Amino acid sequence: MDERRLSGKQDIDRRREQPVVNLVERVLEVFREPEKGGYRRRSSLELGSRVTPEAWPDPELAVASFFPEVGRLAPDDSHRAA
Repeated sequence: MDERRLSGKQDIDRRREQPVVNLVERVLEVFREPEKGGYRRRSSLELGSRVTPEAWPDPELAVASFFPEVGRLAPDDSHRAA
C-alpha cells in the first residue's frame, strides 16, 4: 500500500473544503480550493448566515448550528450549596 495514503497529511491536503469553527470570534471559517501551502479562498460566516457544503450541495446549514447555545457556555452554579 502507498505510504502517502497512510500518513493522513496527504488526505488533509487534498480536501477541497475545510470548515473551521472559530469559537473565539463565533464565526465559521470555510477554506476552499486547496493549493500548495494553503487555500485559495477563505470565507468567514457569522451566526445568522447559512452555508452549503460543496460535497453535499443540497443541504443548507445554519452557521449557528455549529455553535453551543450562549446560555450553555456559562458555568452551572445550581449544584453549589448556598
